[in-house]
Amino acid sequence: MGQRRKNDGVLSCAFGERVIGQLVKCKWLDWSVCIALEYEARAFYKIYKVYDFIADEYYWVDEEDLEKV
Repeated sequence: MGQRRKNDGVLSCAFGERVIGQLVKCKWLDWSVCIALEYEARAFYKIYKVYDFIADEYYWVDEEDLEKV
């Protein structure tokens, strides 16, 4: 049996569409909570479109910069 990876809150590549509609936090926004609206899969990375409730703004964020809430 292999070791299980510690859940550090970073989204894994296996999430994909399951993240859509979930609350997430951008690492570079300390005090804000966002909701993931859609994603685009590129050759070497995925980016997610998120809506920031506090700033009332939309951002495209790399999956490595997102954490589950």
